[in-house]
Amino acid sequence: MSKRSTATRETIVRACLATLREEGFAGTSARAVARRGGFGQALIYYHFADMQALLVAAVERASSDRLARYHEVLEPVSSVAELAAALGDLYREDVAIGHVAAMQEIVGGASSLPGLGRQVIELLRPWAEFATETIARLVAGTPFESLVPAEDAAFAALALYMGMETMTHLNGDREPGERLLQALAHVAPLADAVRESSR
Repeated sequence: MSKRSTATRETIVRACLATLREEGFAGTSARAVARRGGFGQALIYYHFADMQALLVAAVERASSDRLARYHEVLEPVSSVAELAAALGDLYREDVAIGHVAAMQEIVGGASSLPGLGRQVIELLRPWAEFATETIARLVAGTPFESLVPAEDAAFAALALYMGMETMTHLNGDREPGERLLQALAHVAPLADAVRESSR
């Protein structure tokens, strides 16, 4: 694929993400994406088989961009307190840049397109793997390690995070999510104290 073709695909994907954020899943048609991106609808179908393929590419782009950011911020973390603070900052970034809105529109609309839900789940797999690695690293050698398998804890954490983003998106109220993050920050030092005393 030429650099020009790659750049054009990227422009289309970014226009699709912007449309999802501003107009929702139902409003993200080829016409709406083309209008927002300033190009003809035919360009979409030249680069993508259909709108579902474009939507998947858009979710993949948003997901990979944010996952790279999460890796950058969380990989150096060595305590639950640091993790709690970092997650709070990342969550606020997600909301501010519209990641929450775009992802939730896709998740909400996935049931209306055959196969889209399964593709979205596959795109979330790297998140589950990263969460598993992060949790396993922080609980290694502590009593927490044997309480709940890291994979199960990661599934619960991802489900909670997705649910929190969904509720924030649906009701437009960030306060419950903020309170939950603050509660995590308050509990985190206790978890770290248990970790340190057991080593």
